[in-house]
Amino acid sequence: MITIAWNAQGLVEPLIPPGKRGGGKRTVIMREVVNGLMYILSTGCQWRAIPKDLPPKSSVYGYFDLWTYDGTLERIHHALYERCRDREQREACVAAPNIDPFRRPTLTLVKQKIPKWVSTHTAH
Repeated sequence: MITIAWNAQGLVEPLIPPGKRGGGKRTVIMREVVNGLMYILSTGCQWRAIPKDLPPKSSVYGYFDLWTYDGTLERIHHALYERCRDREQREACVAAPNIDPFRRPTLTLVKQKIPKWVSTHTAH
């Protein structure tokens, strides 16, 4: 899926930020970094189990960390999401939950006003 999105549709490549100004040239191929991230996210494997035909885990994790921080991963996810919805001829759902695959789901607790007659002390 990512190969089609990268090549034919030009979907992912434009979303990858350019290298830092003044820095050295990138030593990894960005397409392979994206493939490494897709492998980790789709299989759930550990970072140390990345296949040898992909960039080193330190490179893949470095870009994962950077792109999570700067929002690149979210933009890639959104572009792929929209593309999948288009292929299925469905509109993008505005009310779709924002699921972050890198964090545990949490519950938001709402403070409720407790009536005075409810005792907050337990009997011994």
